[in-house]
Amino acid sequence: MLDRHHMAERLDAALSGGVRFTDPYLMYLYSPFAPELYDEMLTHIPDDDAQWLPSFHPDAILPDGRHVRYLLPLTAARMGKVNTTSRAFWLEFANEFGSDDVRDVYKRYLEPELKQRWKMPLSEIVAIPKPCLMRDYSGYSIRPHPDSATKVMTTQYYLPSDESQIDLGTSFYLRRGPGDYKTVRKANFLPNQAYCFAVGDKSFHGVGVVPETNKPRDTLIMIYFREEGHEY
Repeated sequence: MLDRHHMAERLDAALSGGVRFTDPYLMYLYSPFAPELYDEMLTHIPDDDAQWLPSFHPDAILPDGRHVRYLLPLTAARMGKVNTTSRAFWLEFANEFGSDDVRDVYKRYLEPELKQRWKMPLSEIVAIPKPCLMRDYSGYSIRPHPDSATKVMTTQYYLPSDESQIDLGTSFYLRRGPGDYKTVRKANFLPNQAYCFAVGDKSFHGVGVVPETNKPRDTLIMIYFREEGHEY
């Protein structure tokens, strides 16, 4: 049985013991989950025949029309084709990890940039979690972007089973001018690794082209939105 208080405490310790960066914007790299929970997450990643939804982002569609990113929002309405055991696990996970306790940990660690953007007390900054599994196939990439203004905080969790996909991590950029980006760092795509940042006008990040591979790039993403009604 998952416990939101334990998850929040684990996340707090993970962020405290992770790596904090302030250039070009505040962000953290950290190991978010207890090892036994991470193993359970891998066990319950849905197969391709689940109700994965194609992403219609232009960067996720190849010139031949193939979709190379698929999404599975962790909601009862979207997980109808996931097997009963895995569906129950992910719905419980979404309920507990999407709790106010976890949200408040992220808000506390990202407080400086949240306050800078929103100009209000931390307790008044609305941040609504939308957890979603993502599956990227060969050919997927996304150009440097800061995330849309509808988003408050971005958190993403890598879900590989081993270290063979280490080069598929997210890159973080300094924007020097229109179309001119300098790569500042890259988060290696390793088991149980994550990053988080407050969305703002400097929060540029992206992913290079996923090469030909025999397994997809699986991640969990939890975006905190300013308002209800948003999906990926």
